[in-house]
This record gives sequence, C-alpha cells and structure tokens, in this order.
Amino acid sequence: MQNFKTVLCVDGSASKHSKRPVYCVRPERSPAITRFRHSDGVLAALDKGHQSELPRPILITVDVPIGLPAAFQEVWREFNGFLPWLDARRDADWDNIVVDSVAKQTARSPFVVCKKGEKKVGGRFPLRKCEEITQGESLYWCVGGKQVGKAALQFWRDTLVRLKSELRDELAG
Repeated sequence: MQNFKTVLCVDGSASKHSKRPVYCVRPERSPAITRFRHSDGVLAALDKGHQSELPRPILITVDVPIGLPAAFQEVWREFNGFLPWLDARRDADWDNIVVDSVAKQTARSPFVVCKKGEKKVGGRFPLRKCEEITQGESLYWCVGGKQVGKAALQFWRDTLVRLKSELRDELAG
C-alpha cells in the first residue's frame, strides 16, 4: 500500500459556470485541509506555483465517474478501455459525442442531452454496477437531477485530459 503525502479531493459536480473546489489534505500541516477555488480545480493546486509545495506521491480523488459502462461496448471496444478512449478525444469537439436527441445517439456520440420532455425510448443507457445498486442514472443520460454525465464529461475534458498530458508518467491509469 502506497503512503500518500498529499491528497487532493476534487468536487467535480459544480456547474460549468461555477468554480470547482479542490481540498488539499496534508496531515503534517495545521490546518491539514486547504481549500482552493479555481476554474481549473485540481490543476490550480498542481500549477507551477504550488507543485513544488505538494509532497509526492499525490492521491487525487474525485466525486465523478471515471470510466464507461461495460454494456454498450461499441463505445469503447476499439480503444480497449476508457483511458485510450479519452485520449482519442483529446482534441475533439465534445459536441460530437454529446447529442441533443435520443434518435441521434450512436456509439461515437453516446451522451444525450435532450429537449425537455423527451424520453429515453429507443436509446441505449446501460448502468454501471454502482448505478444499479443506488438506482442512479446512466452515465450516457445527461438530463435530470440524478444524472452524472455532464459533470463527468466536464471533469474529463477540463481536468483529466490535461492531467494526463502534464503529469504523464506520474498519473496512474
């Protein structure tokens, strides 16, 4: 078991207009928890000004899903998993994977943010095990109070892609 010197806890559920807080936990300091409020969230804590202050190794925790449901394999099968899938979309226009109607959903555009009142009929919205247990919503359905897809997409695009490029070998996959 790795002994982490620093833990960054990211609240990824904020709206795209509000700032995502990051809590930095360092037990040897008083107070042990520092709160960052920055539009780049965890990246603010890891920027050049703070990076040298944060003892390695660092554990980064987030409250958004990281990964795709096992069902609807056509979405990620050719990429052999989530991280290669994400890498392939690094520079992509995210509007290409989020569509505005269930009728437009495909393996290349699996996420649906539809018009008010449109139902899921005809779409593919598999659940992960945790969503089955908690009666949550599919990651691909980005509508309503129980959805997690919007926050996940925002975190993946705004933070995880950049972390992967900036931290490269330091980031566990």
